[in-house]
Amino acid sequence: MKKSMRKILVACLTLAMLMVNSLNVFAAVSGDFNIKFIFHDTDNNDQVIKEEYLTVNGTEGVAQDVDFSSIMPEGYEVDSRFTESTTVSVTPYLDGTSREVYVKKVQQTVTTLYVTYQLADGNVVDTQTVTTGATGAEGEAWTFMLGCDGYELPEGYKLAEGEEKYTTVSVPFGAASGVTLTVEPINGTVDPVKPAKETVLNITFETVDGTKVGETTAKTTATGGEGEAWTFMLGQDYQLPEGYKLAEGKDQTTNIQIPFGAVGGATIIVEPIKSDVTAKETVLNITFETVDGEVVGETTAKTTATGAEGEAWTFMLGTDYQLPEGYQLATGVDQVTNVQVPFGAMGGHVLIVEPINGTVDPVEPAKETVLNVTFETVDGEVVGTTTASTTAVGGEDEAWTFMLGEDFQLPEGYQLAEGVDQVTNIQVPFGATAGHTMIVEAVPSETVETVLNVTFETVDGEVVDTTTAKTTATGGEGEAWTFMLGTDFQLPEGYQLAEGVDQVTNIQVPFGATAGHTMIVEAVPSETVETVLNVTFETIYGEKVGETTASTTAVGGEGEAWTFMLGTDFQLPEGYQLATGVDQVTNIQIPFGAIGGHTMIVEPIPAETVETVLTITFETVDGEVVDTKTVSTTAVGGEGEAWTFMLGTDFQLPEGYQLAEGVDQVTNIQVPFGATGGHTMIVEKIQSVDPVDPVDPVDPVEPTDPTDPTTPDDTKKDDNKADDKNNSKVDNTKADKTANKAKKAEKKAENAETPQTGDSAHVVMNILVMAICAAAIVTVICRKRHVR
Repeated sequence: MKKSMRKILVACLTLAMLMVNSLNVFAAVSGDFNIKFIFHDTDNNDQVIKEEYLTVNGTEGVAQDVDFSSIMPEGYEVDSRFTESTTVSVTPYLDGTSREVYVKKVQQTVTTLYVTYQLADGNVVDTQTVTTGATGAEGEAWTFMLGCDGYELPEGYKLAEGEEKYTTVSVPFGAASGVTLTVEPINGTVDPVKPAKETVLNITFETVDGTKVGETTAKTTATGGEGEAWTFMLGQDYQLPEGYKLAEGKDQTTNIQIPFGAVGGATIIVEPIKSDVTAKETVLNITFETVDGEVVGETTAKTTATGAEGEAWTFMLGTDYQLPEGYQLATGVDQVTNVQVPFGAMGGHVLIVEPINGTVDPVEPAKETVLNVTFETVDGEVVGTTTASTTAVGGEDEAWTFMLGEDFQLPEGYQLAEGVDQVTNIQVPFGATAGHTMIVEAVPSETVETVLNVTFETVDGEVVDTTTAKTTATGGEGEAWTFMLGTDFQLPEGYQLAEGVDQVTNIQVPFGATAGHTMIVEAVPSETVETVLNVTFETIYGEKVGETTASTTAVGGEGEAWTFMLGTDFQLPEGYQLATGVDQVTNIQIPFGAIGGHTMIVEPIPAETVETVLTITFETVDGEVVDTKTVSTTAVGGEGEAWTFMLGTDFQLPEGYQLAEGVDQVTNIQVPFGATGGHTMIVEKIQSVDPVDPVDPVDPVEPTDPTDPTTPDDTKKDDNKADDKNNSKVDNTKADKTANKAKKAEKKAENAETPQTGDSAHVVMNILVMAICAAAIVTVICRKRHVR
């Protein structure tokens, strides 16, 4: 009956559920639904960065496309790897719907143009940095136009004649380039300006073993706000030494920031390019032609930069080479201005140009302008020659100016001779070849160091390390060298900058000076792991005679071990030596962080028996010798310690004699261990006494307590001890105490052999009490059982 009722109940419930579901199917709801969009940042381990509801109109259970771009997190875009677009398929339900969306941060690409404005004499009057966040396809470029995007002439200046070619400059998207414009005051109304202060970076190139293989200086007159810095970039602002590349396996910074107007330094670790031949130049020969095919100029751009196989160097118009003067890129002609040439190769490229505003007459093929420079000492000794050339063209009677430091350099190790007036910017008529001699002198070998002593302290003032950073770089009066943490000096190993302490890490020291600086550091938190060795010392019979534990917190690499050394890290038990005839290891290796054990076989050190001897002479007060005695002991003690021979214990007075009355003398005589000593004692005969009457048997003398027997020797010993206390002040050394303790122990052992009358009584009483307790316990147990 119960089973039938249960079956009927289950059937009714099932039928009711089916009816409810059927009603839901046939009663679909249309209207507004709130869809919850959950945004995950794929650049940050899919962390949820935003949750927001979007209301959509639709029908429950029917999928539809929804555009969620209106609630996208600012600065993010969909990650197409997981979410294709901002339009997704969503199925709304009355009980709520959510949709996971995966996004990533929008990558900001900055294209930069550095502009320098200078007068015809080279004096810089202003600098400008123009940027754009616009993006484009690979190989495309952004065109900066004078008068737009912040690319403006300095106030009170106009372009110098012939500078119109730089009013539009193309820079590849995401890249940085520079251009120099020559300007002139408008109507001469601008006062002369002070030359812009240079920002300088002195770079030293060293190998991994510290050998200096080169150095260079990069500088700029660009200016910036307080706290801002210029970034010197490898490959653009400075180059690696010829035949060298960045050292492999070394993390180092090649884009170095120097505060505007400061002088800084950096060291870059390099290594020779592994090649049987000297590193080749990468060369690009550019020919400039009109649309009619007429050659109006040519130039050569080259670099000694190196790269991996299959890589190329990009020669950029405006940076690595320039258009011929008076020409611009031909309008309406699509052409490449950033030309790639494989490293170590030579390439050629043709650019189509046209005269600016039709002001240039047709010209003959460009002819090189050449300057041959000879460097001599004041004594006429030739120390070097060089040739500078250009394919730039100009009008009749015009000339090209070759500039020292830009078009040609002084020989390495030489400088312009002091006290000699000479021209460093040499003009040569376009298309001509000329020569020039410059007077030079060797750079003085004496170098003046700029030194910084750095002390590293904890917040408690404890000095944990010191270091010294130095440089031989030089600068002008009032200028300083900036020593940079992480570049010029490092923190001590195992330490970091103390948290919560504001401190300077880039320290300026005037050139040629020595300064000091203190940095507050703290230990890098680390888990201390001990390496432990447990050593057991046994005899050849297996008897353990000692054990010890040695440990260290030293650390080492995986697979390495610490060596615990006998005599340094642990010692043998006192009185023992390594067992003879047993080969065994005394330097035990334990892997770092592990616990190990080791057993060493030892044997007692054979002891040499050395006696300590005392000879006592007994004399009367008249000097008569009545007896001599010699006593000795084989007890041993430490250096400087002594054995005490005691009257009444170690030696006795001659029979029938006692210590002479009225004479102060020592009865406990100290002799250094292993020595032989002598001592004289003054004695006198014991006076005879009358016989004592027999004891009255009526009043017998009670026997003495056997537990406290008194002997004549004991009485004499007590008398001697009293004499010692009263008559002599003997220093109780460690040996005295040891000897006295040993003698007391012997006395206790003797007394212990004497029966004690109270011992048996105590035993009987204990047994009786135990028996009574046992009977009581048995009685209680029996009663409990009976009650049950």
